[in-house]
Amino acid sequence: MPRRFNVGFTLIELVAVLAIVLLIGAMILPRMSHLIVSYTLDSAARRYLIDAQAIRQRAVVTGRVLRIEYISSVPALIRVLDGTTELTEFSRTLPQGLTLEPLTHSTKWVQFDPRGEATWESGAPTYTIIIRASNNQRMELIFHRAGRIMLLVVP
Repeated sequence: MPRRFNVGFTLIELVAVLAIVLLIGAMILPRMSHLIVSYTLDSAARRYLIDAQAIRQRAVVTGRVLRIEYISSVPALIRVLDGTTELTEFSRTLPQGLTLEPLTHSTKWVQFDPRGEATWESGAPTYTIIIRASNNQRMELIFHRAGRIMLLVVP
């Protein structure tokens, strides 16, 4: 009499594997959401650094004063003005979950003159804008009077 082999998995084996997969997924999910927020913060902050450098360069090339306004509304906005005309190619809305905070000054603008130097209302040597994520991670965009712009990752 020929032997019959049962090929396949039992229902209990499938349920056990599914339970293990769900348990691993439940452990990974909080870490993944943290990584997504971190990536969003990092990419937005780097975009604003690149934009600020391009605006400074444009002020030098065109010989005009360009102004960056940081508006801490919901959602936060960044506008660039050439006199009274808004340069829409540089104007941005912060991604959801990110906020802007001026750190050391009450002003919320920085302008670049035709020499590439940065100015703002206060007499401080630097002007800092904090970009904060919903998980309290933050990055700082730091402007120096000489026109240097830095991005600082705050642990």
